[in-house]
Formats: sequence, C-alpha cells, structure tokens
Amino acid sequence: MEFQGKVAPISQNISESGMLCRTSRKIDEMTLLDIKFELPDSSSFSTNKRWVECRGVVVRCEKKELGNGELPYEVAIFFDTISEKNKGLLATLTEKEI
Repeated sequence: MEFQGKVAPISQNISESGMLCRTSRKIDEMTLLDIKFELPDSSSFSTNKRWVECRGVVVRCEKKELGNGELPYEVAIFFDTISEKNKGLLATLTEKEI
C-alpha cells in the first residue's frame, strides 16, 4: 500500500523512527506502507522541497472523536526502512521543534 502526503507544519508526532498521523480511513495493523511525504520548510522564502521516502509498518490505528474537519483515524507508523539521509532530515526537524 502506498501513502503520500504533506506533513503539517505542526505535526502530531514525528521522529527518525516513525510518525503519528491522521487518515480518512482505517489501515490494518501490520500493513506495510511505501511512504513519501514533504517536510515543512523552516523558511517561508525557500523554494526547496524536502521529501522523505521510506517504508513503514502500521503499529496502531484508532478511530478518534472528530473535531472540526479532522480526519477520523489516528495511525502510528514505525519506519522499518529509511535511508541515513532521511533519518538526518527528520533528526534536524525534530531538534528544531524541541
């Protein structure tokens, strides 16, 4: 299964080892995903796109109460295959958010 998307500037939870995101539909636990997402840019003037591509496995998928316009399913994904370059991009992003 393929998952593509843009990570919101304020992500729920993202790290070098995985991410927590919301989806419009249920994804079964242990589903393998080919993932590609764009990282938020720290500069509003930059035109550089920073994409992360990796493979992950769904470790949890729960339906949550809907807020105004929120996607109903909260999905926890563990990255089981990710390059050192992409790990570095995620490490830099998470350091900036701390």
